[in-house]
Amino acid sequence: MSIRTIALGLALAALAGGPLAGDDTTAASAGAPRRYHQIENDLTAALRAETHAKTPEARVAAVRRMCGLYGELTADPRLESSDVLKRYRAKLWSRMTRIKRELEQRLARQSGDASGRTPGESKRQASQEAAASLAAQMSYSNATLGGPSYVLSHSGAACGGGTAGDHAQELIDLIQRTISPQSWDVNGGQGSMFYYRPLMALVVRTTSEVHGDVGGLLQALRRAGF
Repeated sequence: MSIRTIALGLALAALAGGPLAGDDTTAASAGAPRRYHQIENDLTAALRAETHAKTPEARVAAVRRMCGLYGELTADPRLESSDVLKRYRAKLWSRMTRIKRELEQRLARQSGDASGRTPGESKRQASQEAAASLAAQMSYSNATLGGPSYVLSHSGAACGGGTAGDHAQELIDLIQRTISPQSWDVNGGQGSMFYYRPLMALVVRTTSEVHGDVGGLLQALRRAGF
């Protein structure tokens, strides 16, 4: 699976810019808001699919659905006054944040034991990280809580594509178009990112400005222990 595939179509996407093109929720967010029970059903299905995903491809698909839902909720005019919709979005943010933490821990382990793995172990690890990479990056959505974050983005022959570096710039461009585009340095903002080839890692730095519009949600997540 190439980084073009796992790049979201990243994730942590949808974000401030809305859901990804091609997601089922795109039309809904562009037209009349859906009924609460419809959103809740899709939310439950997406979270369950991510939990039970058995392959990187399945997890990518589940996270794309989460991304679309997050974008739909962000664009919903009822969000500001609806505790129900805020709770739905908090659930998505919570899941994405958790996966992000897991990925960062994997990266720390990866950098410490990469030289001792056999080719077979490396292949399995690459497959696992491919799916986790997408989910974790999607978690940045409107907020990365400031400071640098390191996201491992494995791909290459182990996942059926080219090398990770082949599509690194494509991935970066995609993220900058979908996640709070005005916050990145290429558009005059303070956020930046670059691809660190030795660790096959995408290094992302954003400021508090990126998550200014989710301050209330972040407070709720802190109270919940996230």
